[in-house]
Amino acid sequence: MNLRCKPGDIAMITWDYDDCQENLGRLVEVGRSPYMQDGRWVWRIRPITPELYALHEVDGSFARESVTWASKVEHPDSWMVPLKPQQPDASTGETDGLDIRHQDCARIPVSN
Repeated sequence: MNLRCKPGDIAMITWDYDDCQENLGRLVEVGRSPYMQDGRWVWRIRPITPELYALHEVDGSFARESVTWASKVEHPDSWMVPLKPQQPDASTGETDGLDIRHQDCARIPVSN
């Protein structure tokens, strides 16, 4: 199994259903273990900010809700890019922030 994310990662949402495009760029915490669903690996996720999360429900409807681990929201591994902290500079002990572990192309709409 070749997955992008691992348990406990902070990941950025890079793709979502058309009615959930507002989730693009959101940061989420990745759950404990992935599982196969509809031919792809998915993870339970939890947003790391309190804003309502756009959801594509199983019945095809759209909703926005506050998501916790108990909500059992899942997201495909291939639709997220994990972030990892940079290693501190040996001479200064400082970092520049976060590095994206994998390069990815996202369907992010460009506003005019």
